[in-house]
Formats: sequence, C-alpha cells, structure tokens
Amino acid sequence: MTLWQPGMRITADRLRTFTPTTATAGVVTIASGWTLLAQAGAKVGGITQIFVRLQRTSTALAADSAGNLADTAMFTVNSGWRPNAAFGGERMPFIASDAFGHGSALLTADSGLCDIVTWIPSQSILTDRFLRVLLTYPG
Repeated sequence: MTLWQPGMRITADRLRTFTPTTATAGVVTIASGWTLLAQAGAKVGGITQIFVRLQRTSTALAADSAGNLADTAMFTVNSGWRPNAAFGGERMPFIASDAFGHGSALLTADSGLCDIVTWIPSQSILTDRFLRVLLTYPG
C-alpha cells in the first residue's frame, strides 16, 4: 500500500498499489451492559467505516418526553480505528437503530468512546434489543 506523503505525485503505479484495510475483530471494545454481536471495519481512500451490531443486556434505557437519554457508553473504537486527530475531543454524531426505533450516538473522536444519547421520545431501548450503528468519518 502506498503511504501518501506531502509533495508526492499521483501516478498510475502508485494508484494500482492501493490496498484497503479491513477487519472483523479488534475494531471496537464493548461497554458493560451490552453484548457485541458483530463488528467490521474498513479503511478505503482516507475514509473509515465501522459497523457494529450490539445487544442491550442490562436494564432498558428510557428516553424522556424530549427523547433524551442519560449518555450511556455502548463501545469504544480501538486506537487504530479512531477518527483523524484533527477532530480532537469533538463528539461526532451518528445514527443508531434497532429497526423499531432510532436515536443518536455520539463518538468522542480522541478517546473513541461511543455513547447512545437520544431515542424516540418516551420510548425505550429494551433489554435484549439489537442495535446497529454505522460510523463513517475521515480517518
């Protein structure tokens, strides 16, 4: 794989040597209260995508009438898969869904911590429910 450096010229040979990085293990570390069912990561063309499927194993998380949840850790993106350092400590928004409901997740760029923070107003993420999260960012 070509490691692009400032000042390098794009050539046909350099483009042909491009190889994406993929993994189905070691991408995230699950937080307590959840079970990790699947994970997959891919780095292609300077973009990182991570898919996580997890199951709530602790008590249900109930959203208030505005849809707010107490920030609840779901997983941590491992160091080699985190967003570009330029994002610092910013919290990047993503969607989480269980096919019955949806809410928002926030990924803290420098630590890799991903929290679930909102859900459908007055609804809950029930115990044993599967959630899916797809993260996409420059990385």
